[in-house]
Amino acid sequence: MKRPWYAVLLLALFSGCRQAPQAPEQPQPEQPRRIVSMAPSVTEILFAVGASSKVVGVDDYSNFPESATRLPRIGGIQPNYEAIVALKPDLVIGVSDLQGPALARLKRMNLPVMSIDTAGYDRTIDAVVRVANRVGDPALGREVSERLEQARDRAKDLKPTAPVRAVFVAEAAPTLYVAGRGTFVDEMIRLAGGMNAADIKDFGVLSREALAKSDIDVVIVTSVEDAKVVKKRLIDPKTRIIVAPRDIIVRPGPRLAEGLNWLSDAFQPGRKP
Repeated sequence: MKRPWYAVLLLALFSGCRQAPQAPEQPQPEQPRRIVSMAPSVTEILFAVGASSKVVGVDDYSNFPESATRLPRIGGIQPNYEAIVALKPDLVIGVSDLQGPALARLKRMNLPVMSIDTAGYDRTIDAVVRVANRVGDPALGREVSERLEQARDRAKDLKPTAPVRAVFVAEAAPTLYVAGRGTFVDEMIRLAGGMNAADIKDFGVLSREALAKSDIDVVIVTSVEDAKVVKKRLIDPKTRIIVAPRDIIVRPGPRLAEGLNWLSDAFQPGRKP
């Protein structure tokens, strides 16, 4: 079955849920001055660790911070190699779990590359520190990593005695497309004290009958429109529907701290650590 465009984008760029061999890296100059980012998570990390002035190009889906949206674009899931070369980068950074082949091709084109592993919350913390040490301000990298660690520790302190059974709906119409086991969202749900009630692997379709099960505590959506669709399909009135700010939950990067805090509070409204 063909996946909807939103789900393909979510899976391909934001899930970060599978690890793959990292592309080999070429010897790199000490201080890169022209960096191309191949993923939204990379862009956010670069800006957060003080390397924004060095970024000369970003992928089509980089939408934060706002200043990144004004930079030249180098393509989406399939990068535009000519556009990358035209920017004359002295470093191209991508994510290893999804862009290994593209990075390897760029290496064969004699472009310096760096691959980072964001296939998990702790791996994202390590990636932030690594990028900061390589091209940014190590002190800023430590600050960002500490915020991520503090959010993880706070979530542990808030962890409920019984897991909150949750479903994350990536797209509600025409079918319910949800994040299953083994996705990045699945890990975020577990870190926040929940349990993924979508009994499928990866991203996939959840049946109307499965959504209507009375043992789902929370359904997470990313728009008011999707909330209305889900509400019509629920049977149990006690099931809560919450509208989440999508990118801070599904995109590995500095804002995961904000996302994890938001999710922990949403699972247990009113409770404080």
